[in-house]
Amino acid sequence: MDNRVFLFNTPNYFDIFYKDMKKRGLVIIVPGGGYDHCSLKEGSSVSNSFLEEGYHTVILKYRETLDLAPMPMKELMYTIDYMRHDDLVIKDKIIVIGFSAGAHLVGSVASHYMEYPMYDARPNLCVLSYPVISSNPLFWHEGSFKNLLGNNNSEEMLKYYDISLNCHEHFPPTFLWHTATDESVNYMNSVLMVNALKKNNIKFEYHLFPSGVHGLSMATEESAMGDLIKVNKYVSRWFKMCIDFINDTL
Repeated sequence: MDNRVFLFNTPNYFDIFYKDMKKRGLVIIVPGGGYDHCSLKEGSSVSNSFLEEGYHTVILKYRETLDLAPMPMKELMYTIDYMRHDDLVIKDKIIVIGFSAGAHLVGSVASHYMEYPMYDARPNLCVLSYPVISSNPLFWHEGSFKNLLGNNNSEEMLKYYDISLNCHEHFPPTFLWHTATDESVNYMNSVLMVNALKKNNIKFEYHLFPSGVHGLSMATEESAMGDLIKVNKYVSRWFKMCIDFINDTL
């Protein structure tokens, strides 16, 4: 692909999809996969949906190599900074959307970007879809933290990568959604994040749908890629509500 950028001399990369040659807002898509891989269901279908809404898009593939923390965070920060300097991107309209562990990566950057001043990496808005948030063993997605931290899983590191414990007054406006029956990532992750956003007076919108499996992505036939259990018309409404939140905020 002509618009492929490799990260830090590794096989990890991001692909850029320009809607046209006009200057537009940008959506950076960070798929989930438990920090083990990047889910295909949370890539092109999401990109196509935002392209139709008038955005340029990027899909970040950050698990071609299974680097431990903080490398995934640095790769997303580099991607944001790189695209902020793109002449076709409105610099203060960069939306970063993550799914599951990808949402954890988005939240990590939104929590800790100030610690990396070499990158202009603060998202202007975050979208957290069925996010991994908490390192509390009562609610955590243990596999994601193990794959991210490896043996460097001290209490200090677990707290550092608990997004709800690191939210702050400069965290970006955030749209969150989850399903109450998510069998992989407990919806309490989103509840804890909502409480943290409220405590820090951050604008947010949160939707908890009554049912739906983990990994729904757009919850459409396109995103399900033949996995019919991941088609959910009721939950698919999240996207329109997300667009409305973005338009009201940016």
